[in-house]
Amino acid sequence: MPKAMTIPYLLAVFALSMLLLGALLFVPASTLNWPEAWLLLGLFACYFVTAGLWLGKNRPETIKKRTSLKMPVKSWDTIVVSSMGITLLAVLPVAALDSVAFRLSAVPLEVKALGFAGVALSLGVMFWAIKENAFASRIVEMQKGQKVVSTGPYAIVRHPMYSAFSVMVVGMALALGSLYALLPAALTIFGLFARTVLEDRDLQKGLAGYKEYAKNVRYRLLPGVW
Repeated sequence: MPKAMTIPYLLAVFALSMLLLGALLFVPASTLNWPEAWLLLGLFACYFVTAGLWLGKNRPETIKKRTSLKMPVKSWDTIVVSSMGITLLAVLPVAALDSVAFRLSAVPLEVKALGFAGVALSLGVMFWAIKENAFASRIVEMQKGQKVVSTGPYAIVRHPMYSAFSVMVVGMALALGSLYALLPAALTIFGLFARTVLEDRDLQKGLAGYKEYAKNVRYRLLPGVW
């Protein structure tokens, strides 16, 4: 992506993303008086701005990879990504209906704080992973010149973006004060686990050096567990 196009493109993606997230939160809640939702949007805004400015300056080509609407090239990835997209987006309106519209869940302030901490930590890890991996893409595909990345969070687990995303989706539900939103969050994590297995299989078959990397970094998502 030419650098001249980077800032307008980023602004458009940022605006559309925040509008979508805001609509998914505040429309079902039927109110703008929801501090937890505004704080969550603030965290996402900080992440988008920080990651966007860094990528725009250092790796503008990665922005297109991360924001492209290109459909997955593998049939299994199409199914998994589509399913995860639905369940992930469902976390927000379910949380709005649960904790604001109908007030079904009573989540303590301490648990909400833990949820926000989880979201903040996961966003930090995702930014770290993007900085380390120039081949990070939204879909599973082998890229020209792709190499194994084994530094930063990739020295701890083989799929740190997915690890962080799992923490983030649970953190979102708790931060918004919703126990019912943990259901679509759990379904999203199940999809992440499935994608991890299938992507790892393809990488071991098609990416030179990945088998050796997998022997050195044994765990896919959870250090010491899996």
